[in-house]
Amino acid sequence: MNTKSGMQGANLLSAGTDKLLADLSMVADDARAIASSASELSAQRIATVPIYLERRLGIVQDRLYQIGKAIEAQSKQVTKATDDYVYANPWKSMGLISIAGIAVGYLLFGGRGSVKSANRTEAT
Repeated sequence: MNTKSGMQGANLLSAGTDKLLADLSMVADDARAIASSASELSAQRIATVPIYLERRLGIVQDRLYQIGKAIEAQSKQVTKATDDYVYANPWKSMGLISIAGIAVGYLLFGGRGSVKSANRTEAT
């Protein structure tokens, strides 16, 4: 896997997430300010609030879409790199999968002995 492009993808994703959080915070602050000053606003000004909030939420939706596309591209890149590695090193991959299976089995059932011997000792 190309680590440089992976790092660029991670930086892009991080920057997009930070911008999204800032945009969401801005929308929330705007909504709070509008709600607190609603009694002071004229009817004409209140009528523009939904349009304003809709525009702001549109910005947030666009940002979410961009982040989703970045995640999709990054996951496709990781999947392709994994696929290439498995095809290039099938035996090594099988060995790693076997070791991982043994480790998971040990973590789940290790130290308890076999199920049959545990049932026999309980029955006596």
